[in-house]
Amino acid sequence: MSEPVPGGSRRSWTVADNRATTLGNGTEGQPQTLQGNVPVNALDYAISASVTPHSSAVADRDSVLLARCTDRETYYYAGIASWGHKYAIGVVTEGANRQLDGVGDAAGIIPDTTYHLTFALSGSTLELYGGGQLVASVVDPTLIPATSYVGMQSSTPTGSTPTGQTSFGAATVTTLPRH
Repeated sequence: MSEPVPGGSRRSWTVADNRATTLGNGTEGQPQTLQGNVPVNALDYAISASVTPHSSAVADRDSVLLARCTDRETYYYAGIASWGHKYAIGVVTEGANRQLDGVGDAAGIIPDTTYHLTFALSGSTLELYGGGQLVASVVDPTLIPATSYVGMQSSTPTGSTPTGQTSFGAATVTTLPRH
């Protein structure tokens, strides 16, 4: 049995078997975003989740973890098949999207393969781990909020992700010691 994830009057995710899966009914030209509703009262933390893209189209496998979200138009993200890279880190500030780091080719992201991701943020240092290995890292001081939210996002070149294109496993947030 699956249940819609609350999202106001429009639901764009379903939850079943401890996974959130896109429904593909998001606003045209906008990504499917699932933002948490519990504030993270720490600057330094890591968000971890498993991500499984299902699309045969490389451009439709863009799936990222969101961190330091202060609203829907300001956050960091890190994940797979973003900006044409296998792994990437970026920032959205007041709706303006900017790539910060990218490695590999998005074609290396295989459909129906589960990727275990951790996005760790410590001060201005942002690190993305894939399968426990550091795969991308950058220093960026753009967002340093004391309280923020986390989330997950899936998108395509046209924005809206078709039904069932991506599944995310349960996300965990761990605070990190301040260096």
